[in-house]
Amino acid sequence: MKQTFATMPIPQSKETGIVMLADSCEAALRSLKEATSEEALNMVKKIIRARWKDEQLRDSGLTKPELETIANVFVQIWQQFHHKRIPYPASPSAPTPFLPSQPIGG
Repeated sequence: MKQTFATMPIPQSKETGIVMLADSCEAALRSLKEATSEEALNMVKKIIRARWKDEQLRDSGLTKPELETIANVFVQIWQQFHHKRIPYPASPSAPTPFLPSQPIGG
């Protein structure tokens, strides 16, 4: 099995290539706090280009069009987990929780 400069095996299938890219991209995307989807996509593409340039994907069978699709899917998934939640206003008519005046079982 061929080794990269970091002594990691070079992916020998599309699946292992995608897993390698997912690992790298997931870590990088987690570091983004207030990024747009365009910034996230640029980061993912930069990582994929670096792996391609380093020939880490040469035996994976992944094509450039497939890598483009992979980059877009990674960002779509990131958006699903990274979306901002809308803060819900406190309801003025919300019932007060029941608090017994005597300890339960006492």
